[in-house]
Amino acid sequence: MNDTSKIVDSESARVSAAIVIPAFNAAATIVETLCAVQACPGVGKLGGVFVCDDASTDNTPTLAANAWIGVPKLTILQNEQRLGERNTVNAAFKRLRNNYEWIFILHADDVVKENWLDLYFQRIKSAAPRVASICSSYENWYPDAARVEPGEDDFTRDLEIIHGARESVLGTLKAGCWWHISGCAIRVERFFEIGGFQPHMPQLGDFEWLLRCLKLGYDIEYIPRTTMRYRIHSTSVSSNSFRRGQDLIERLELFRNYCDECFLTKQEFRILRIKVIYTALKRMVKQLAAGKLQNCGDLRSVCWRALRGQAELFGPST
Repeated sequence: MNDTSKIVDSESARVSAAIVIPAFNAAATIVETLCAVQACPGVGKLGGVFVCDDASTDNTPTLAANAWIGVPKLTILQNEQRLGERNTVNAAFKRLRNNYEWIFILHADDVVKENWLDLYFQRIKSAAPRVASICSSYENWYPDAARVEPGEDDFTRDLEIIHGARESVLGTLKAGCWWHISGCAIRVERFFEIGGFQPHMPQLGDFEWLLRCLKLGYDIEYIPRTTMRYRIHSTSVSSNSFRRGQDLIERLELFRNYCDECFLTKQEFRILRIKVIYTALKRMVKQLAAGKLQNCGDLRSVCWRALRGQAELFGPST
């Protein structure tokens, strides 16, 4: 790979920002993702677009390079071996930290709308110093079923600020992860103060980072507009993790940590464990009914961990 100073164009950019697109075997979607970015009127204001290829075994890098036309410059950064999305994104931030003030993260199978960059640029220019990230609403897109669940478009308000405070952490623990990593913008300086994404959390790493951000007192800006389509398909990381119950394992760890830090009571954590067991059993029944047995062992293990409450991550049952 080239030296970072030779691949960035931050000096000529009108906004000190770049897009990072982590990709692994994304040949089926990367061209559509990049074409949607190029259709955004504000794309020329960026300092660069970086496709961070995680040692793909298909032709993702070639397709990405051929799909991009014009400014800003597209750069392909390739891992020599597969590191996983979290490590790939963390590495991109380290590589680009001295060149940009903000970094957009976009998944290689999502499709942004034309309003994406311009809406975010308006907020980047005026965001208070404590703002660590800007996010917005999105559509859930099921292309295999030709179905789209609409996002939020509330034109009665322009912005919502979620302040970094204990109350925000408690509310987020109850509501779930309302911050969407794909399509978001992160202030680089705050990213390193908060810390990177947890590599062992491929499913809930965004939730964990959001909670950590709020716990440390940093704010999040939410734009109540739909700016992208979030693609949900059978080969996505989310779908595969869902079938194995990886999201449930990470949820147990995450909530246990916040129980230990007194954000949750032991009773609240006990209820969470019961819900995890119920969810895992429902998935097992559904998979058995469909004749898909390969992930049932993983889901059974999730139930056993939650029941015992004595696995290394979860501590003694109380």
